[in-house]
Amino acid sequence: MFISDHKNLFAPFTMANSWHAYFDRTDAEDWNILQFHIEWIQDNERNPVNLAYDKSSDTLAKSLRAIVNKHVDDKKVTKAKSLLAVIKASLLLICF
Repeated sequence: MFISDHKNLFAPFTMANSWHAYFDRTDAEDWNILQFHIEWIQDNERNPVNLAYDKSSDTLAKSLRAIVNKHVDDKKVTKAKSLLAVIKASLLLICF
């Protein structure tokens, strides 16, 4: 089987960047963690393996970091940094 046989395997990711398509199809001021997870479930409803919370959380964090590191829109970078701070704070609360 060739990679071309799996052209939709990474469909939620846009080809031009390394973040989830949610962040391109949603205005930055409307980004939120809950809505990302809802859309992740919708995008992966036919692929139950990807419905694991750790996969969606990992994709969320990696997408936000990619936006911070690569995006040219300051508003999106600022919002991504804000959401990363929320993720970090929630992880600290879980650990204690």
